[in-house]
Amino acid sequence: QLAQQFSSDEGVKIHAAFLIDACGLKGHQLGGAAVHHQHALVLVNKTGSATAADIFALAQHVQHTAYSRTGVWLQPEPQFVGFTPAELTKLYQPPATVN
Repeated sequence: QLAQQFSSDEGVKIHAAFLIDACGLKGHQLGGAAVHHQHALVLVNKTGSATAADIFALAQHVQHTAYSRTGVWLQPEPQFVGFTPAELTKLYQPPATVN
């Protein structure tokens, strides 16, 4: 897997934008939210009516897609507010298994 190709004694260092782009997610839309068509690290309110739940679901989709295709779990940098601890756990911990 990709993670093995970029691993070292210090861990794995791969730019998230590279992984998101390699997974073909630029421009991917979920609800009113989308991955920017030029900047893979940017999630945008494409329709003008995206909700926080749309952004959250899109972030999860990006994570799970990257993980299932590359074996790398992307850690989000922004702080999410207004979500329960159980919901946030889904963003910060990789799934036990990949379907």
